[in-house]
Amino acid sequence: MTSYRNSETRPPIMAGSPPARVVPQLDWDRPPWNRWAFHHVRELVPTAEVWRGSGHAKKLPRDERDLLVESRPKVFYVTDHYRDYPMVLIRLSKAKRAMVEPLLRRQWRTLASKAAVRAFEAR
Repeated sequence: MTSYRNSETRPPIMAGSPPARVVPQLDWDRPPWNRWAFHHVRELVPTAEVWRGSGHAKKLPRDERDLLVESRPKVFYVTDHYRDYPMVLIRLSKAKRAMVEPLLRRQWRTLASKAAVRAFEAR
């Protein structure tokens, strides 16, 4: 950040109240600008949307993911976006409940709190 003493004349106090928000191009991701900047990234730097696919994403070990994709490619698939992650996409329109429900229940148990799992099992 440049100093007014070394570069420009000092701006008049309260000129253009409220003052325009000027975020430095190189330090936009650092305090004190980062809180505002991360909500307005598209206004500061070039961005592109990355399409993740149209299915529902589910986290799986890679070997299990590959087995599902090979055995049922019409239901389970992976896009380039998820290629390096332990995720599989599910075409819910082609999936049968008996096939998907055990996978989702198992995943839910790994993410839910112990109290939520106990409450669910007590039903």
